[in-house]
Amino acid sequence: MASEERNTAIYLSPGISVGYTFGQGFNWGGQISLGLVKLEEPLSVLSKIFFPVPSLSLGFRNSKRHKIKFIDFQVYTAENGVINGGAGAGLAKITKKSSGYSQRYSHIKLYMGALPLAQLDFFFQLRSKSMITSLGATGVLPIPVYAISKETTEDP
Repeated sequence: MASEERNTAIYLSPGISVGYTFGQGFNWGGQISLGLVKLEEPLSVLSKIFFPVPSLSLGFRNSKRHKIKFIDFQVYTAENGVINGGAGAGLAKITKKSSGYSQRYSHIKLYMGALPLAQLDFFFQLRSKSMITSLGATGVLPIPVYAISKETTEDP
């Protein structure tokens, strides 16, 4: 009889980013993500190919003209522990440094790679037809912090 052990863990992932905001110049920022990950031993064929990992992310970006704070829900996929790509969607508050005026924007991000991740961010308002686009790299460090379940199954 073969047994398979599966662990679900909460993970914390701090990250630091640098990039270029089109029309504004360079930016820098950070984020922290909190999510769930299923750790499997031994790795099943499915988990070696593709498994989604959800998380909630809080972050900020600073450029010459804006301060951006965002919150989003993101999902990434991994193969053998290496991140293939992911996407996130959420909300952002963008403050103009010159006037202090703030507005809410929607936020979509796409990323791929290992460490660092290449990341493309879109901050937009449909009503005002306003969009801020940023391309950059984010270094992250996923850390499992708490196992929330441990399940062992035995095959007959």
